[in-house]
Amino acid sequence: KECVGKVVGQAEEWETYQKLISKPSKSTLQYWMYLCKARPAILIQLRTERVGLGHYLWRIKKHENPYCECGLSGQSVKHALLDCPLYADERELMWAESKDSVERPICKRD
Repeated sequence: KECVGKVVGQAEEWETYQKLISKPSKSTLQYWMYLCKARPAILIQLRTERVGLGHYLWRIKKHENPYCECGLSGQSVKHALLDCPLYADERELMWAESKDSVERPICKRD
């Protein structure tokens, strides 16, 4: 009986949780629809900071320490994308490519 009560309680919690989750808007779905599967996957990993960088690997006990090889800071998403001198060339290329994509119209308005 105790096990059944626990399962029923979890099911009720899940139903409550599902009601709180909003469905993605049409514009959100259209944005993700045109990306190949790998891009949304890495974007989600970066946004949630669950990506194979030192800080996350250290947090899940897969790495000895959270620090970046540059020695300036922990190897977080913010550090890797914005601050790390080891990734300066890649960062410059990323910003150049993102500037190009921002200047191109994503959709036409009538």
